[in-house]
Amino acid sequence: MANNAIQIFDGTPTTVLSQTATLVTANYSTSSTFTVTQFDNSTDLWPLAVASLRLDDGAGPWSAAPTVGTTVDLYMYVEDVGGGTTDETAPTATLQKGANYVGSFGPLYAVDEDQPNVCIISLAGVKKCSFAIYNGSGASIVYASGGNIVTIEGFTLTPSA
Repeated sequence: MANNAIQIFDGTPTTVLSQTATLVTANYSTSSTFTVTQFDNSTDLWPLAVASLRLDDGAGPWSAAPTVGTTVDLYMYVEDVGGGTTDETAPTATLQKGANYVGSFGPLYAVDEDQPNVCIISLAGVKKCSFAIYNGSGASIVYASGGNIVTIEGFTLTPSA
């Protein structure tokens, strides 16, 4: 049908977090546990995105099975606000600081394996940002050189032909 909303995706997910060390439970990812890559939305101006968490089964990926029903939460902090003069503050290992909750991966189940998970987030008004995760699983996320990662892929809605 004409003029029904359809989704248009970027087509190239951006890896915004790549793990470099174990992330213990009840902690936020920081530059000491993940490589953080800024998501640049300034050209495409995607209003929405699919965020995806992928853990490498080769290393665990958990120190023990996660607690049933828990989540790994996604936080975003906006950067280059006001012409690059103001940034929201990134979380520390134990403090949220200026990062804003945008979604959760889960609920998790009690199995020590990758539990692929996605969440839809809003990028409305965001040109550049970075992300962090909060490990609320009850178990450490074990470092894996094969890639425990978070990706972001922008999308929009447009009328169909």
